[in-house]
Amino acid sequence: KWPERSRLIMEAFDAAGIKYEAKTTEELPALWEDYSLDPLFPDPEDSGSLLDLASSVGGGAWGYFQQCDLCLENSRFKGGYDPAGYANNLPMKSNKAAQYAISHFGRRFLNDPFWSKYDAIIHTGMGSNAPGYHALAGNFEQWVRTAKTFVVDYLQPVPCYHPAGGTVHGGLVTITSLPWKEAINFAIGTTIQEYPPIKANL
Repeated sequence: KWPERSRLIMEAFDAAGIKYEAKTTEELPALWEDYSLDPLFPDPEDSGSLLDLASSVGGGAWGYFQQCDLCLENSRFKGGYDPAGYANNLPMKSNKAAQYAISHFGRRFLNDPFWSKYDAIIHTGMGSNAPGYHALAGNFEQWVRTAKTFVVDYLQPVPCYHPAGGTVHGGLVTITSLPWKEAINFAIGTTIQEYPPIKANL
């Protein structure tokens, strides 16, 4: 349904006078700075590097770095996560280096020239990261706290999916903008969902 859904979304923007550019997945990387060229970017071939820790364990308790440096990872509690999957008992130097890397790439992302040209990026399905750039980790934007909104633009009853009936299949898009511009997401979402041909399928 995506070709039809994307066409309706663009029609909704045209009707509302919203300017947009439709890009393919292949075209997106050229719009962003290439963070992989940064000296601090983890070497994908070095599974034991310090910055690889920031990439592989960037979620979970590490997401609480903004509130507490060491109380979760460097404790007997260990954030409640399986030690086999998350680093624990890291030296202070390693923790601080990983924190620095997270902040460094966060600043680069929030100040990327991309945002001087575009207010938001919309892509199909759900995703923690906007597409197209070299993210430090799969949940990178959970660190930088981008404004992220999931907008359902298509629903279809699928009563045969479950014996109880009443099952509904849906499609959605993800809208990403800067953390302090979440109002843009709601305005875009409203434009999409209130467009009559789309609203008829909700």
